[in-house]
Amino acid sequence: MDLGDYYSKSFEGFKKNPNIAAPALVLNVLTYVLSFVVAIIIFFMLAGNDFLTTGQISQNMTSLPSTSTILLVGLLFIVLVIVLALISCFVYASTIGMSKRVILGDRPGLNTAMEYGKKYFLKILAVSIIIGILMVLMFIPLGLGLALDYMYNLGFILTAIGGLITIIGLIAIGLLLIFAYQSIVVGEKSIIGSLKESFQLFKKRPFEIIIVLIINAIILIIIGLVVGVLNLFLGIIPILGMILSFIISIAVNTLTFPYFTMVLTYLYMDVKEVLPE
Repeated sequence: MDLGDYYSKSFEGFKKNPNIAAPALVLNVLTYVLSFVVAIIIFFMLAGNDFLTTGQISQNMTSLPSTSTILLVGLLFIVLVIVLALISCFVYASTIGMSKRVILGDRPGLNTAMEYGKKYFLKILAVSIIIGILMVLMFIPLGLGLALDYMYNLGFILTAIGGLITIIGLIAIGLLLIFAYQSIVVGEKSIIGSLKESFQLFKKRPFEIIIVLIINAIILIIIGLVVGVLNLFLGIIPILGMILSFIISIAVNTLTFPYFTMVLTYLYMDVKEVLPE
């Protein structure tokens, strides 16, 4: 396949199967709703118990919160992150599974999304944790650089070197493991097997993969700029503008996520040479 085919065929597949966006829509709506609920809970925790009855805000809002309040707020954020991570892994599995079926010429429904989501989301969660740990480890050079510069008053020499190593490491992880999720859902590999296969496939056609990722990034940046300008103008309109901004953000995220997931799935199946004739 040519580079343009990944995008044109993904567009055609998306147009014929718009329900592929359903998992992403659920994720985006839940993200906004749950984040809003957590924000409201935190506000009432800081405002004080009498806010609902008297409308008076506690002095805690203008002073440092207690240790127990900080712990509760931290716990709420942790719970929110865990819940959204679990939902995200389910959505990744569902969307990749539906993309696979579209590429194979099927017309997947929501039952397909549930089937792939339930079957693979735990593996995707495990791979996400491994990738997350690797990314955290990549910050060690930056941390060491900062510490040594501070201890020996070296300016920012080692910090700059450590930061460069960290950036290179993060980019390397992102490139080498780009197909890990597709390998689990489409290739039906194990957790470790998906990491190995992604590494092997990247070595097979690195330049083509990098070019596709650059094109994806450019398109997403352009979309982000357009949405940002729209939101800036909508911000002038009280209340209605904010509502429209939320709707536009949800719509854009709901459409771009499954589309680019299908692009990567096409690329994965092409590099692996398992595309249908």
